[in-house]
Amino acid sequence: MIRHIPNRYTYQTLQDEINAVCKDKYDCLYLPIDSESNCNLGYAFINFINPLHIVRFYEMFKSRKWLCFNSFKECDLSFAKFQGKTALTSNYEKNLNNINIDKRKIPMIFDIKYPPKIDLPKKYYEMIKEYRTDIMKDINWI
Repeated sequence: MIRHIPNRYTYQTLQDEINAVCKDKYDCLYLPIDSESNCNLGYAFINFINPLHIVRFYEMFKSRKWLCFNSFKECDLSFAKFQGKTALTSNYEKNLNNINIDKRKIPMIFDIKYPPKIDLPKKYYEMIKEYRTDIMKDINWI
């Protein structure tokens, strides 16, 4: 869960900022929009394809100032009550094909056919090598 998002952010501005760090590493993004003001509610949900992508995202976004709109807010991150793309989209699946629904108010779902390797700082190398040797080939060490 991404919190303290400036209310003027749209899906596009949020996605542009996330893609600068994590392009093609997430398959669902949901930015709830207030129906009266058409502004976001200040938080969003993101689902990463691989849980290890969260490490890089966390390092780049935790307590960082937002780039657009000269906001004083700092990004905060936390685990959401619901985890995974299915949990994030289950309330909206029945409405996704409805032509009358406002597409700005439903989760964005991405089909990532060839997910990129995981980018992790070298400081995590020994820890992952010790516990998860099976995924070592899928990681780019930066």
